[in-house]
Amino acid sequence: MGGNGDIEIKVVDDLILIRCKGALSPSEINAVTFKAGRFLLQEASEGLCRELRPDLKTILYEITGLRLLEMVAVLFVERREKTYLFFMSNTLKQ
Repeated sequence: MGGNGDIEIKVVDDLILIRCKGALSPSEINAVTFKAGRFLLQEASEGLCRELRPDLKTILYEITGLRLLEMVAVLFVERREKTYLFFMSNTLKQ
């Protein structure tokens, strides 16, 4: 989901934030210079989230004991980052 860059994970209450730095390839950066390319890249990230959701729900439940309620993928082209937000059913204990 993130590519070959650095990955940073933060937990804030019921939110797990995963930042994948340097995750966008040069071809993805080139594609987003066009509105259709940006839309296509965002749609691909969201599709990946939908496809991986059942497995992520299981993994996150095993790790945290909480249910995954929602997940969102956000692209930050200027920083070449993909950020994933996982909203859990309750506050996580750190």
